[in-house]
Amino acid sequence: MLDGIIYAIAIKRWGEGNGIMRKMLSVLLSVILLGGACLSGVSPAAASPLAGDGLAEEDGSALWLRYPAVERGTYRDALAGLTGAIALDETGPVLTTAAAELQEGLASFLGEKPPVTASLDRPGVLLGTVANPAVAAAAGEDRLTALGEEGFLLKRTSLNGRETLLIAGGGEKGALYGVFRLLEHIQCRRPLEDLDLADQPAFQWRVL
Repeated sequence: MLDGIIYAIAIKRWGEGNGIMRKMLSVLLSVILLGGACLSGVSPAAASPLAGDGLAEEDGSALWLRYPAVERGTYRDALAGLTGAIALDETGPVLTTAAAELQEGLASFLGEKPPVTASLDRPGVLLGTVANPAVAAAAGEDRLTALGEEGFLLKRTSLNGRETLLIAGGGEKGALYGVFRLLEHIQCRRPLEDLDLADQPAFQWRVL
């Protein structure tokens, strides 16, 4: 699955390319979005890149890594109030990719890219693995360790008196999967209050 995600990110970053391939990807993306539109109020017509005036901007290269702007209202305000910065106090290529994708997703949702910092001085996202004591303490080290290397936990909590969205991975892969789950959660406009979601891969080998 990780290879598939990184491959999809590479395609997403792909600029000009074969026109036929881009059109094929666009059709594929449309099918995926129509078949898997969120059940929490996003209609297939709204999710499809072929709907409305977004057609000219869609070439299919983003695959599912597509983050349309969140409509103005209480949900957008709540999201903006929880994502003022991304705290990442660990190193590693997968964690770096996770932070960059989260930045881009939030920028697309809200129109402003949050900074990546070593710690939070405002309400924001704490991203990391069980190797980070702050992440382990916020998630519950035993709970996070039990999820395994590729497991993750998404949790709304309060750290040092600040509202925080926690993305905690059992390892780097888990943190990356957690980022994509949170972005999906936002895409589907699922509630952010009382967020407490843990997951782990069902299969060792997964492909795109």
